[in-house]
Amino acid sequence: MSEIKIVTFKGFLNVIGEVSELFESVVIKQPCQVVLQNSPETGQVSVGFVPLMAVVENWSTGITFPKSEVLSVNEPVLDLRNNYSEAFGSGLTIARNVPGKIQTK
Repeated sequence: MSEIKIVTFKGFLNVIGEVSELFESVVIKQPCQVVLQNSPETGQVSVGFVPLMAVVENWSTGITFPKSEVLSVNEPVLDLRNNYSEAFGSGLTIARNVPGKIQTK
């Protein structure tokens, strides 16, 4: 089963997508590079996505990368996962905990 994860490759390239781990490889569906952008006006950092290898046939079905090039596979923060899902995934988002409200997974 694939889940939205962030894969950090050697060279510290961070890629988000639907990740499935195999024995010696990682398959990422709709992989996008996570790009941090600093706003000089506000001084705040925003996050953007740049499709990685979007010109290949299997971009939407999954691109295979060798695990020997992977440093780590991690859970993205909720906002990042929701932004990716809205742009490239199912469009479903996960609600934050709201006082007095029931949260479901």
